Amino acid sequence: MSGQIICHLGPPKTATTSLQVALNSLSNPNFLFAGAFQPRELNVGSLSQRLHDICARGKIECLQTDQVNLKHDLTVHVASGKTVFISEEMFLVHQDGASIEDKVNALKDVVIDLPCQIILTVRDPKFSLPSYFQEIFNSLPFRLQSDFSAFCRDHRAICYDYEELLRIIREAGFTDVKLIDFDLLSVGCIDLGELTSRDEYIGTSLCIEKHNSGNTGRAPTIRKLPSISLKSIGRTHSIQRIVDNLGIRRWSGYPRFVSFIDRIVLRKARTTDLRIPSDVAERLDAGYQRIRKQIHKENV
Repeated sequence: MSGQIICHLGPPKTATTSLQVALNSLSNPNFLFAGAFQPRELNVGSLSQRLHDICARGKIECLQTDQVNLKHDLTVHVASGKTVFISEEMFLVHQDGASIEDKVNALKDVVIDLPCQIILTVRDPKFSLPSYFQEIFNSLPFRLQSDFSAFCRDHRAICYDYEELLRIIREAGFTDVKLIDFDLLSVGCIDLGELTSRDEYIGTSLCIEKHNSGNTGRAPTIRKLPSISLKSIGRTHSIQRIVDNLGIRRWSGYPRFVSFIDRIVLRKARTTDLRIPSDVAERLDAGYQRIRKQIHKENV
């Protein structure tokens, strides 16, 4: 039996946590779930964390040793015939200094000589985008916290433009890409052979329970958002650059100052209807529907 690496990249809010919890419960000598483990504290030092850290930190000389060591570990597992399953939605989360495209290209650099399948789970953007906005709200800059429409047009939302994701993945050089409909992961159980496209796992049932659900109101688009403090303004790129250039973080009173401005509320917590702007909604939905048709054809 030949080994393989399977990288489930997410995106966030497409049952990723639920799938990770279910995969971690499997017991099969030929199947290695390599993270992300839940809760996240258990993920420290895992193959998935090491892989994402390398891809998120860019081409830094000190990473060469880390990359060589990780590739060696992956190669050993694959050579022994194992299916190494990595599930990490952070690959499709934009971070300062590491875009989604940067991460996918860096991932290809690591696994270039190894058999690797990419899995994407797809969910209706009109539900996933509001949930994602709510989840990462506290880490967003002020301009995006105060304007959901701007967030929907920001590069952070590319993770739900499935056709753009496929372009990025294929241009990076990945040819084996499998698409999984979110609805398939919501039914309670899925066949591991169907998920991985590997015959040796056909008949192995994977039971999936709901985890990490967002805090909704009367409808999925109605979300409870936390308050916005003065600290949010400090997350803008220009402010961060000033703080870094002046070395303000090293000042002895810096932690107390941050704590103080975090108590100054600019907008109270509220419940709001997060509707995607019509032009963005039409574009994302058109791509989502085409992807769903593609999934249906592949499964017929």
